[in-house]
Amino acid sequence: MRKRIFYAAAAGIIVSMMFAACGNKKIDETASDDTTEAVETEVQSEAPSEESVKESSEGIESQADAPEQESIEEKAPLIQSGEAVHYDGQVLFRNYSSQALGYGAIWGKFQRNSTVYVPGSLCTFDPKAPEKGITTICEDSGNGCLYLKDGNILYSQKVTDSSSESVETSHVYKKELPDGRDEEICPGEIKGFSPDGEHFVVYSYTLDPYRMHYFIYETGDIDAETAHYEPADGAAFLAMDKDNAYFLEKKTDNVHTIVQVSNKGNIYRLGECDFSELAEYGISNPEFSGNVSTENGELCAQFDFYEGTGHFYYASAKVSVPICRDTDTEAGESVLYDASVEDDHFEEDPQSVFPDEIKDRMYEYPNPDSGKGVANVIQHYEEMDEGIYYTEAQSHRDSFEDVGWREYYCLLNYYYYFLPKGKKEPVLLHTMFDPLGKKGTLDKYEYYETQPTLYAYAGFYEDKDGKLVGAYYEEIYTGGPETPIEESNLYNMAEFSDEFYYEHLKDDYSLEDFVVGNLDEFSDYIHSWIPQNSVPVRPAQYDENGNLKYEPELSIKDGDSVYLCHLGFDKDGKIYYIRPVIMD
Repeated sequence: MRKRIFYAAAAGIIVSMMFAACGNKKIDETASDDTTEAVETEVQSEAPSEESVKESSEGIESQADAPEQESIEEKAPLIQSGEAVHYDGQVLFRNYSSQALGYGAIWGKFQRNSTVYVPGSLCTFDPKAPEKGITTICEDSGNGCLYLKDGNILYSQKVTDSSSESVETSHVYKKELPDGRDEEICPGEIKGFSPDGEHFVVYSYTLDPYRMHYFIYETGDIDAETAHYEPADGAAFLAMDKDNAYFLEKKTDNVHTIVQVSNKGNIYRLGECDFSELAEYGISNPEFSGNVSTENGELCAQFDFYEGTGHFYYASAKVSVPICRDTDTEAGESVLYDASVEDDHFEEDPQSVFPDEIKDRMYEYPNPDSGKGVANVIQHYEEMDEGIYYTEAQSHRDSFEDVGWREYYCLLNYYYYFLPKGKKEPVLLHTMFDPLGKKGTLDKYEYYETQPTLYAYAGFYEDKDGKLVGAYYEEIYTGGPETPIEESNLYNMAEFSDEFYYEHLKDDYSLEDFVVGNLDEFSDYIHSWIPQNSVPVRPAQYDENGNLKYEPELSIKDGDSVYLCHLGFDKDGKIYYIRPVIMD
């Protein structure tokens, strides 16, 4: 180690970080969820690994929505879908276990279905009085979109096994609320429901060789398969109506086919879409925006096009083609109609147009020149008659894991919010991690190898009265629970919160013997080690806005004694918790 570590007691535990996963959902009367990956990501020319297959299937996820939701005072629709749905006069949502989320994410967008799930729960809140809090209905291990049929039959999917290399790990299940007993239906993931709730589409795959499969199931006491569609070179699900499911099937690099699969299993190729003129920068794959309708005997859908690894939006296409009447025979490989492909262009990326009420909250990344490391990023949202339900991840910049210019973030905490209609401030429904600063709280996270803190070397800023007002810190990494092995050689800074807690052990070192102090006590504690232990304490400097001033050239130098600790951050990115890391 280059740095001399300042300890506060004799022995203890270092914990590993666990990070989290996840796309935003736009609501359309007959549309499915946003597709944020190109159709090409589903189309594989050779057999991929299971991990890449799962990532591919996540990228094309686009579930069909029900018609516009009615007020909960009125009769509920036959099928609801989304991140949150109406149930028994309340709003139902999934509360994920902290261990169900991923470890980290580019731009702080965390995936939710790449690991075997530790059970979470299904919860409700009153949209007219969200401040009353949440109620747990039952345990649940699912992930992704909720589909609620007839007001109380929940359909979803869950990851059941990550060890197999040849079989589907995701399985579709249903349960009748509030009993909560799962009934497994089939392997795969639900892609969408018909508006009447009578049929749904399941995506699955096989390996060696890799092939995509779509199945249509009829709902009932026993859900039964009625149709199977296996595209030759990959396809993306678009939507369902009462009688059919629709897909965009790849034919060549820039030519795709709109395919209609009836609930009876008959397959019709409605029309070809030639996107060659939209491929300004070479081959550009159409991304389904989620905007689709099947009204008046015609399918109309929007596809968006992006350039390069930066995913820069440059064009859209509006596709329309007649829907055919189902017969007793398939149409074979023949194309039935001429599809209309209309070139269009929006001033703003259509897949990044968010509701006005939350658009300013969507991404709060730290300014590199500020020296701050905490970001707040909305993960998923659902627009409802009563307001907007959404989840937000608090994450910390982790430059070690950047992919080129793409910034990587690790999870610190996860919040559930509801913004009532007409209100400016959201109501916090639930926080994933229990508040720190309570006796022994952190040990619970250490036991589960999960923690809502950052592991760091720290130095401190003090005001003219000798009170600590903030910290500058360097994130560090470990090869296990014993010893730090790497330093980032970069530092961030943060002010102390007014609600500050310092948690440490008494001299006799007992896990049952945590005590909690405040910032004044912590200041005295740190100053008691100066100068004999040379804990770095610097005079605070402030900018014109009254914030701590960032010094880009500042670093924790070789030979410095540093404070090895866990840092906890409040929702504003201020430090509200410090606990020293204790080692033999």
